[in-house]
Amino acid sequence: MIGRVVSTDYTFSDDFDDNRDLGVLVRLSARMEDGSRWNGYVRGTEPYFFVPEDESIPQRDYIKRTESGFESLFDDELRKVVTETPEQVESLLTSFLGQARAMFPIIEELLFRTV
Repeated sequence: MIGRVVSTDYTFSDDFDDNRDLGVLVRLSARMEDGSRWNGYVRGTEPYFFVPEDESIPQRDYIKRTESGFESLFDDELRKVVTETPEQVESLLTSFLGQARAMFPIIEELLFRTV
């Protein structure tokens, strides 16, 4: 059946039956082709973002790891930064976007314009 995702967010969960931490669960809500509603969770996700390989990353306790070996659409070398929660990604991105806004003011208009 075909549907369209109408809402996404996340939550944290523990599976007490298996005694294991499921961490961040992405929650999806969709409206199906027949008009019915569907809700589901995606397990095993990790919050992350990419920075240029040579970019200095601040030391934070909540950074789980970094991984090299990624490329941008423009063949720039990137590093993946994995955190514990999506809020931590946002916090770290704020410092990177601040630098980008200073260099390229159009970024703020494109990223933060409300429609």
